[in-house]
Amino acid sequence: MVAAALAGFSAPASAERGDWGHTPGADLYNCQNPSVCGKTSRSVGEGWVQIWCWSDAWFIRWFKARAWTGKEWEEGWIVADQVDQQPSVPGC
Repeated sequence: MVAAALAGFSAPASAERGDWGHTPGADLYNCQNPSVCGKTSRSVGEGWVQIWCWSDAWFIRWFKARAWTGKEWEEGWIVADQVDQQPSVPGC
């Protein structure tokens, strides 16, 4: 998957859980629900992230995502404004 992300993988147009979105850089919050996310996050550099679904909390849209954090793939929540190429995915 990393090779696909580095090779300029283009995101598919389908609306499936797990579609790819692109971020110029984002914060990945490791929490069960975005409405209770704390201030602790992992930095995600520019690249493709796998997006599962979206949820709205505190007037902010969040994506449940899987992203490369430099050492491993991690799951968490990313603020939708930090994803510049957003796939169409269902609500969580």
